[in-house]
Amino acid sequence: MRALLKSWLPVVLWTGLIFLLSTGVGAGGRTVAFLIDMNRRFHLGIGMQEIFVLNHFIRKAAHVTEYALLAVLFWRALALPAGRPGWGWNGRTVGEAFLVAVAYAVSDEFHQAFVPGRGSAVSDVVIDSAGAALGLLVAWGVRAALRRRVTSS
Repeated sequence: MRALLKSWLPVVLWTGLIFLLSTGVGAGGRTVAFLIDMNRRFHLGIGMQEIFVLNHFIRKAAHVTEYALLAVLFWRALALPAGRPGWGWNGRTVGEAFLVAVAYAVSDEFHQAFVPGRGSAVSDVVIDSAGAALGLLVAWGVRAALRRRVTSS
């Protein structure tokens, strides 16, 4: 039970956070309001057009980041309990992690279609999928670098 919890609790917590952010809590109007407030508070002199561009960039970067981490957490959860060699760094485990992260992105956009003040976009699923792929690629690179470092010592 402890191993199962260690593997899947981070996934459950992260998917819960993504779900929360898919409600009104993470609506674009809230992030715009925050940026406007920071602009006024710190006298930054940023124009409204720039604030909207910045808001768009921040929100899309958040999609990439949250799904990069989600894919890595899914990979970890799938690999650890199975005791797969090399922490399960093989095509099957990585592919499963990627597909589950993409499936969650699809379900998240479906959920947002029913939330007042939110919208659903296929482009967000594409961005989320790219984030998942990027996260797994970075994890592979870090893992490979650490293995080289250990074997060269």
